[in-house]
Amino acid sequence: MEEEIGASVADVGLPEALRAALDDLVTDPEVARRSAQPRADARSEGGTRRAADLIENMLV
Repeated sequence: MEEEIGASVADVGLPEALRAALDDLVTDPEVARRSAQPRADARSEGGTRRAADLIENMLV
């Protein structure tokens, strides 16, 4: 695709913008507050191990 438009992702500043957006997300106390209950719910249901087991069972 780079050949088609003559630019790469790095040329348009996407890595920096993505890094800044992710930093804003992971350091936002409101995001942490809103994420607490779904995180607790997921853990009480078996967490990532259970999720992986459910997905694997669907694939076989």
